[in-house]
Amino acid sequence: MGLSTTAAYGIIFTASLFMLGVLLNSILFSFYLANDSMQDRFTLMDGKKNSLRIDRIVYNESRVEIIAENRGPMTISINDTSFLLNGTLSTLQSYGDNMWYPGVKRIFFSDNHTYSYGNVHDVQFTIAPASTIISVAVLDKVYAITDTELIAYSFEGVKLWSVSLSLTPVDLCVGKYVYVSTSTGIFIYAKDGSYKGFFANIRDAKIDCNLNYVYAVNSSEFIVYSATGSIISKDNRGGIDVCIGDRVYVLTQTRIRIYNLTGVYLGFFTSALLTNPLKISADWNMDSDTVFVLNNGDEIIVFKNETYEDTIPLSTVESNIEIYGKIYLCSTGITAMDMGYRIKIVDEYGNSFYDFM
Repeated sequence: MGLSTTAAYGIIFTASLFMLGVLLNSILFSFYLANDSMQDRFTLMDGKKNSLRIDRIVYNESRVEIIAENRGPMTISINDTSFLLNGTLSTLQSYGDNMWYPGVKRIFFSDNHTYSYGNVHDVQFTIAPASTIISVAVLDKVYAITDTELIAYSFEGVKLWSVSLSLTPVDLCVGKYVYVSTSTGIFIYAKDGSYKGFFANIRDAKIDCNLNYVYAVNSSEFIVYSATGSIISKDNRGGIDVCIGDRVYVLTQTRIRIYNLTGVYLGFFTSALLTNPLKISADWNMDSDTVFVLNNGDEIIVFKNETYEDTIPLSTVESNIEIYGKIYLCSTGITAMDMGYRIKIVDEYGNSFYDFM
């Protein structure tokens, strides 16, 4: 009987080991299945955890340029990346090879864009160098004049250099050179701040320019100059301000006169909304015929093809407006607002990131 009891315990122990082994194998098998599933999930989600960041968007000479950083961990194929501008799919290009590696900033661009005026306007940065300033923006820099100096900032608002001014400036524009209008004439500076020259055919003028011409208007006349100061044409009608878009626009109290690029008068348009127009601006790189008028200092009235398009209310009173891929306003500081164009990039893994231009 003792033998039988011992045998019974042995059988039970052996059976328990067998069941434990089966149970352990079952647990291990389930673990392996779960682990395999997690590995598959991690593989599927590798791209989803990629981190991308847009540093800057600007509209430069008929192309949208985007500086963005791949913060990893995945390498991205640029050929498999899509780019949308306000919902329109476009071809995204970049200098260098096709692979966008983690930790690398790349400059992307999309050529030949035609777009119309947007409708979302967020403030992107503010600079406050002085109490009274006028600013313009062109290419990758923002230029400003105070009562005593000419200052250049990076597109993001970092100060690059400054030059002391001997006369109180009236206005500023940037084309082939940097031009500063004063009570005695227009001073010319290189884009590094070095002095280049002076022309004195007009005084106390509001000015704008492109790479070929300088446009100047005061209370009694409108003159078109070459980039170095030779007179191209002249109209003995003055105005409040001047800007260049697809054509040249001279702002008055009641209307906006239109000229071609060499100063030939083409006509005018007007609107009852212009109750106290202060400044006019357009982007001479934009394809559309869009003009922005700062009215009463507290709103921007937008015209497209000589027709009223929209009004942008402002939360502060401003004295100057400039358009170059963004809306720049200034009185006590420079405020950069987006134009309302939404840029979106979607990489090959499905990551999407967007910003406003």
